[in-house]
Amino acid sequence: MLSQVGVAQTTAIDSLRRHLATLPADTNRVNALDELCWQLSNSDLPQAVTYGKQGLALAERLHFRRGQLKCLNDLGNCASYATDFPAGTRYFLAALRLARQPPQNLRIMGFAYNGLANLNIPQKEYAQGQQNLEQALALTRRTHSVADRSLFESSLGNVLRLRGRYNSARYYLRSSLALSDSLGNDLIHLNSLNNLAQLAYDQHQPAEARQYIQQALAESRALDHDYYLGVNLSLLSAIELDAGHLQQATAAAQQALTYAQRTGNADVMAECYQTLASIKARQNDFRAAYKWFRLYKTTWDSLSSSEKNAEIAALRVRFDTEQKENRIRALTQQAQVQRLRAAQQQSRLLALLLGLVAVGLAGGGILMFAAQRRRLARVLREERLRSRIAADLHDEVGTMLTRISLQAEMLRQNQPEVSPALDRLLGNSRAAARTMRDIVWSIDAHADTMGALLDRMRDHLDQTATPAGLLSELTATNLRDEAPLAPELRQHLYLVFKEAVTNAVRHARHATTLRVSLARHAGQLELLVEDDGQHAPTTTRSGMGLRNMQQRAEALSGQVEVGFIAEKGGFRVRMVVPG
Repeated sequence: MLSQVGVAQTTAIDSLRRHLATLPADTNRVNALDELCWQLSNSDLPQAVTYGKQGLALAERLHFRRGQLKCLNDLGNCASYATDFPAGTRYFLAALRLARQPPQNLRIMGFAYNGLANLNIPQKEYAQGQQNLEQALALTRRTHSVADRSLFESSLGNVLRLRGRYNSARYYLRSSLALSDSLGNDLIHLNSLNNLAQLAYDQHQPAEARQYIQQALAESRALDHDYYLGVNLSLLSAIELDAGHLQQATAAAQQALTYAQRTGNADVMAECYQTLASIKARQNDFRAAYKWFRLYKTTWDSLSSSEKNAEIAALRVRFDTEQKENRIRALTQQAQVQRLRAAQQQSRLLALLLGLVAVGLAGGGILMFAAQRRRLARVLREERLRSRIAADLHDEVGTMLTRISLQAEMLRQNQPEVSPALDRLLGNSRAAARTMRDIVWSIDAHADTMGALLDRMRDHLDQTATPAGLLSELTATNLRDEAPLAPELRQHLYLVFKEAVTNAVRHARHATTLRVSLARHAGQLELLVEDDGQHAPTTTRSGMGLRNMQQRAEALSGQVEVGFIAEKGGFRVRMVVPG
């Protein structure tokens, strides 16, 4: 029987499929195909892969780079879930190769490193996995994405656990748990709980391991997530087996095996076969034990075949060779460009001097040139100052707030009785951390691009719409990631978007979908936020939120329109500004 979340997800997938049938072969169709690939990856891997490959092929035909990157990353995740290591390596290396091309997509690079690390782990390549995750985590200091940092810390904690570095593993896992809790990111929170349970199990702390795994199982069932149900039940069966509870261990292993077979997770299938073989051996049923052991051996051998290892090694060598060749070419081109610039500067200086002498305006020309240089220097100083302030806030205040949130969470877990004051402290620390992240992003000069704005909008949708059970879509039309964006325009656009999304989450009753689009037409930017919820005829969304949106639009010489969608129901916020 499906949970409420499972029913909502099924309804959202059906709605997305109907929407897909109406779309032409454009970038919006690529985004819809990729969204279906991601949504189905935990329940129907073959169908997810089909949608992902269709999206990738269309994105390549359209030369839609962002779509290619998203599809490659999600196809890599599908291959990882199916323990198809060569396919996963191909997809993640292809994503990394494309994301490194200018303009670089730092977030996709981080996801690709994380995906490669997830492939390293079942192959026991822990040192390589740690190196990949440290590179992914380093990128978050440039993107300021807390959601990405939480994900990569959870993965890094798991690798450190496998390497026996338990104290460091616990630090990263608890940090990830607190961050994902403050963000409301259920999947990262679930992953961190499972890793903490594994850590406690490795350290022979069965009570703590059982506590974490029971919490992880409850969240897995609430999300109706087949993949994590298999992973968590497999660990529970091992805990029960160590405790001598053979009946409970058998039930957990058989349930885990069902979910693993459903999702194609051969790694968990091998664990279940091994556990069932051990149980039968303890019961002196050696015939059954041998049967389960043979299944374990066959499955494990399929995961670590020499042919697969050779293919993966060849892919890595080819990728490393390409990167070295690209680096050599880049250095050569850089030297050529520097020589060309030096020659051009000499020619320009000579022409400038001759021109100034010819017209007798040497003094005025030099003053004009000096003024231009001062203006440029002032702009560069301002950008450096903004970046430094953003980095300091992120590193110092952001870390302090995260530490407060983590300490409050640990106090709450150890508190036997409900404490309203402690709950308020935890809520306030999370709200302060979210506000700090918005402030850091708003002043960071590195974020003055269209791509940074779109990434931030996607993050906010993941943190608000998804936990509310809404399927969210974000489409961009006629926009280039590298296009510069004035800080004031970027901030006002984001805050109007954020207000509109918050209103939809709070007021759209029985809504299933939240659609957001940002497009450039005839020198204007149009932001559109629509939900499909039910609204009473007397419902209005006036007040401070609407006034703030109107004031922000007016500050940009634009306008905001809000109202019900008469033809299909729901509510719409539309802002048009010069851009």
